[in-house]
Amino acid sequence: MMKKTLTPLFLGAALLAGNAAFAEPAIYHNGQLNIAQGAIFTNSRQDFYENIVLNADADGKLEIAAATKVPLAYVDTADALVDGATVTLVVSGNMPTPCHTLLEPAVLRTDDGFTVLVANKSTLGEDMVCATVLEPFELEIPLDVSGLDAGTYDVTVNNEVETSFDLEEIVAQPN
Repeated sequence: MMKKTLTPLFLGAALLAGNAAFAEPAIYHNGQLNIAQGAIFTNSRQDFYENIVLNADADGKLEIAAATKVPLAYVDTADALVDGATVTLVVSGNMPTPCHTLLEPAVLRTDDGFTVLVANKSTLGEDMVCATVLEPFELEIPLDVSGLDAGTYDVTVNNEVETSFDLEEIVAQPN
């Protein structure tokens, strides 16, 4: 049984779930918390997971019992497009085969900017095969800039591709 600290994974899962339009809710039942997808964001690593199972010990503290690491997509470029108070991150790259699908991106917002994870997973069953050719993708990810001060913000995608954007002061429009 794998036992690790809960905090980074659970926080990442909460951030991921907050960005998804129809995210699967985490379910707690009989001392076990099941989370469909989550991400770990620390200074030394950023990883994406699915099928996360947390078990409660006798004191109610949750510990990781199981989690499946999901590979990150190959990202070639990332551009942040600013339109007034709206920032959209446009990410392009490749999945390893046409039989992979992108998962909902995990976005961590900090005071300095954003860290984004774009993961992909195979859609094939165990005994199925797929052509081994890259499958290009382009993904638009809205970045929540509400409450941020005017300034320059950095964005890192999948631990390696970086971009930045300048945000001007956002003035609230009268109703």
